[in-house]
Amino acid sequence: MDQPPAERRRDFRDRKRTPEELAILQLARDLNSLSERYPRFRSELFKLQAYVRNQLQPSDKKQAAIMRCLKNSGWPLLDVDELVTDTNFDIVSVRTELAAMVAQGTVDEVNRDGNVPRRTKDGRPTDHVYYRPARPAKSTPGGGVSPALSGTEVL
Repeated sequence: MDQPPAERRRDFRDRKRTPEELAILQLARDLNSLSERYPRFRSELFKLQAYVRNQLQPSDKKQAAIMRCLKNSGWPLLDVDELVTDTNFDIVSVRTELAAMVAQGTVDEVNRDGNVPRRTKDGRPTDHVYYRPARPAKSTPGGGVSPALSGTEVL
């Protein structure tokens, strides 16, 4: 009747998860049980389990990992494939978080030259899109923000 404390805590955490998160978590738990049944493949199954559990991180943790990767990569620009490799998130998560970060203004979407990428009529970029941490607006000598960069007039 009474569950061990670890199972009670697990059940309590699981009640707060979405159905998608529960499916991912069940896959991770199945991988764990497979690693116990097949010790020969334990290390590979643990790697896969870690990858699967990594997808359960909340959005703010994913964005922090992407930003850390952008700032510490040693390259001025990174594309989605490089971010997927460096952060160990799936491509859907990286694209979703990048879209949110671009909307928030914390990340710039640029082409290879560092300029805003050209887009077709339906909004798709014509160039390969790279990402970099957002740069602050440049100030004019008088202390105001440059109208060319901000899109507003300085009074």
